[in-house]
Amino acid sequence: SVVLAFSSGSAQNTSVPFQVAVQNNAPPQLLAPSPGLCSDQSVLDGEPVKFYVMQGTRFALELRAEDTNPSDEVTVAVQHGGPVPGYFTEDVYNANNTQDRSVSFSCGGNSGLVNVPEVLRNKVSKHFIWNPVAWFPPFTFTYFATEANKVSAEKSCTVTVAVEVCHRPGFVVASPIPAVYGLASAPVVLTIRAEDLNEEDVISIELAEPSRE
Repeated sequence: SVVLAFSSGSAQNTSVPFQVAVQNNAPPQLLAPSPGLCSDQSVLDGEPVKFYVMQGTRFALELRAEDTNPSDEVTVAVQHGGPVPGYFTEDVYNANNTQDRSVSFSCGGNSGLVNVPEVLRNKVSKHFIWNPVAWFPPFTFTYFATEANKVSAEKSCTVTVAVEVCHRPGFVVASPIPAVYGLASAPVVLTIRAEDLNEEDVISIELAEPSRE
């Protein structure tokens, strides 16, 4: 970065000095523990980062990004085409990431500059939080980090996250009831059917050891 200091005025009056910073621009980067980093081969190949969650649990993700330029304001953008349960928090900036900013003052005939600590916005986190109390159809969302204070903003790679709620297969009609009575010497034909709400799951029906009484 290059910082140039200026002041203006006449021989009798001089303005408060001000600074202009010139720096090379770089795109923000996703950081761990974000689900998927720009250096991951699966992300480079365009594959989604998959998560399988259990009903009755708490599922939380942190989307974290950083820009090497302290003066840049970074935000995490989230996009999704269908319904997504849970909620995304607002952008949260690291309160320990500060820098002194010069502020002019004029009071009681005194004037000058004082340094005021200011929270920088080049380090950001956003959270996705969900408590799946029941089954929900699989869903996806994408996210990326971008500069919020520039017209021609740089942005990171885009990561796709896929979430699926684990569902236990269940028997459906016309599966037999627990007790079936048949006539002697007459054939007994039973149809057993099972279903899983997740279309990508592969299920099978297995027979337990028969019991004779």
